[in-house]
Amino acid sequence: MNISPSITSITLDDLHFSFPNKTLFKECNLQFPSNEVSSILGPSGCGKSTLFKLMTGLLQPQKGSLQIGNEKEWEKNVKKIAFMQQDDLLLPWLSAYDNIMLPISIAKKGADRTLVENIIDEFSLRSSMHLYPHELSGGLRKRVALIRTYAMDREIILLDEPFSSLDYFTRHALYEWLQALQQKIPRTTILITHDLEEAILMSNNIYVFAEAPHTTIKIVRNQGQYPRTPEDMMTDTSICLKKELLTCFGNN
Repeated sequence: MNISPSITSITLDDLHFSFPNKTLFKECNLQFPSNEVSSILGPSGCGKSTLFKLMTGLLQPQKGSLQIGNEKEWEKNVKKIAFMQQDDLLLPWLSAYDNIMLPISIAKKGADRTLVENIIDEFSLRSSMHLYPHELSGGLRKRVALIRTYAMDREIILLDEPFSSLDYFTRHALYEWLQALQQKIPRTTILITHDLEEAILMSNNIYVFAEAPHTTIKIVRNQGQYPRTPEDMMTDTSICLKKELLTCFGNN
């Protein structure tokens, strides 16, 4: 499979967004580097999912600009983003295969069908493609939803807590699977999580969302090797990184 990596970084300038009773972002500046996995780490209610909704146009900021690559027009940039929400949102009347191919069928363009067929084969999913969502395990449902997200052939991949409902063993199998997928189809990927170890395991960069309103976001660079396994969490590098992140949230 010969895939060109994404070369698209994301920049948010002077972002301001408030709900009637709470300000989440106040003149906030953020940049996510191209062709890497970045995690947004923070507790519930700190603005993680709201940021994704702003980036995809589901919410409108009171102020600020979103730049993807060299493009600064927000409406055009939204079309460069594929967004996988917490629920897999598989259509129950479609098979796993038809759920995956749905973006291609709707758009009549985008990812080459052969590319997606190759992903299915390389990750040994062909035998499950005839099954319907209710016949799939939680891990398989997530794999189908993730491949469908990549099938949209967008430059930016946004993943909102995609592993939160899974057991430990399924979750770690998917960590390994998604890291392999990222290596085969490099994309600018942003992952929302409230799990500190998940952020360390999956990310090149960790964006710490502590208390709102967010003005300056602390960014922690993960220097550990990639891809990573659970054993890598026991290295001195990962332990020091975990301590640094805990300090960010006031847990010394």
